[in-house]
Amino acid sequence: MSIKFLDTTTLTVAIDDHTRVLTVASNANMVAGRMIMYDNEIMLITVVPVTPTTRVEVQRGIGGTLQRSHAAHSGLVYIGNAAGNDLGSGFMTLATGEVILSGTPGGSLPFYRRLGERARDGAGNEYVMCDFTAQTYSRQPVTINSDFTAAPVGVTGRGNIGIAAEEATSNQWGWVQIYGRCFVQLGMGDTSPSDAANGPTTLSTSAATIFMLGTSLSSPNGIGWTSVAPGTSGFNTAAWIVDGMVVSDGASVGAVSAVTSAASHTGAQISVFLNYPKLRFVAAYVS
Repeated sequence: MSIKFLDTTTLTVAIDDHTRVLTVASNANMVAGRMIMYDNEIMLITVVPVTPTTRVEVQRGIGGTLQRSHAAHSGLVYIGNAAGNDLGSGFMTLATGEVILSGTPGGSLPFYRRLGERARDGAGNEYVMCDFTAQTYSRQPVTINSDFTAAPVGVTGRGNIGIAAEEATSNQWGWVQIYGRCFVQLGMGDTSPSDAANGPTTLSTSAATIFMLGTSLSSPNGIGWTSVAPGTSGFNTAAWIVDGMVVSDGASVGAVSAVTSAASHTGAQISVFLNYPKLRFVAAYVS
């Protein structure tokens, strides 16, 4: 499962390890009894004045977290729920002292971290915590923006991409895989990925699969592919290709599998290896 997004603000004035009245950009969404977390310290909100709307009074060092000085504008102030809630939008402390977001990820996914933070699972696969801005299904390819918002890929794009590790809606945060082996949903509006004879391959030849954005959308949208090398005569249309995504060595030639679960996606998928994939525009070949 993904987790409900947390409201955030920023600390605008530095504090020492005893300051109890914080100056923030806005105290909207703050309520006495709720928790906030800043730079690995959890605090309990005790008073939220009507005016000014940039102040909040807190109890420091909740849950055994270290009560210490904090610089202004060094990160986001995360606003959670009351202590002990089980809504998946509070905080928890690991044995290492690290404060993370509460909630139970599915499967072998790491514990949830703060927006933009990375973590690895026991197999060495790496994930980044993203804020989903649209309905997204597990194993669906997504674009990752500089503010760590993520949404399913379209027919154009640029920058970082990854594979959603869990289903999420537009009001949730969740993991996006950026390194290691995983399945990715296939889909191009004008191609049938369930046709194994024409599906992605592991061939280390000119027919090797190059992943790219589809020329038209499927529903939900997956990643497209081509076996025509960019810059060659067969590459006759401009395309956005994916660097850093290849068919896994363990996948057989043309190996695709059908998926029909609405909890993940509908269509076909294949095992790939990710190495921090990025989109790159390639112009059509001109003789």
